[in-house]
Amino acid sequence: MNALQAFFPPDTIICIVSILMPVFIVAIVFYFHHQKLQLQHETIQKMLSKDLPIPPELFNSPAKEIIKNLSSTKISTASTRLHQALTLVGVGAGLLVFFRYSDFPSIFCWTGAIPLAIGLAQLLGVFLDPLVSKKVSIDD
Repeated sequence: MNALQAFFPPDTIICIVSILMPVFIVAIVFYFHHQKLQLQHETIQKMLSKDLPIPPELFNSPAKEIIKNLSSTKISTASTRLHQALTLVGVGAGLLVFFRYSDFPSIFCWTGAIPLAIGLAQLLGVFLDPLVSKKVSIDD
């Protein structure tokens, strides 16, 4: 056993690497994003020094367009809302049953109650929405 293994046993090394790995991944993503921005700024500087017009596509990255398109779409169809509600009900019921019949403490059984309650509320909203959206006049 060498000094490194005595100071850092394998289980400690695994813990340190698993904690620091997300930090390294985020750092790598930020590094390459920063390089891309630097290259874009250098291109703009060169175009400005040559008195060339800067195309608007240089400022609009594809990622911004994707985010803009995703934020503009709204979930409004009843079938999509019904699908979401039934999915949450299924996840909640599955968690309740899983924790009830597993070796976990019985208090974990109630972790499924949150998605189950949200799913039931959404399901109620899906079925009550057509009734509420109908205009009821007082004169009739």
